[in-house]
Amino acid sequence: MAAEIQPKPLTRKPILLQRMEGSQEVVNMAVIVPKEDGVISVSEDRTVRVCIL
Repeated sequence: MAAEIQPKPLTRKPILLQRMEGSQEVVNMAVIVPKEDGVISVSEDRTVRVCIL
């Protein structure tokens, strides 16, 4: 049995689309909304922000 050479998987490089501003607190968690152009973030000041581009 011969070994097959597998090509490297294609990786996508993230592109900055928009900068989220308006909070001076530390962001504890950010999640990209699948199938949408959006982000949900949770900050140290206990605010939850939903940004849909």
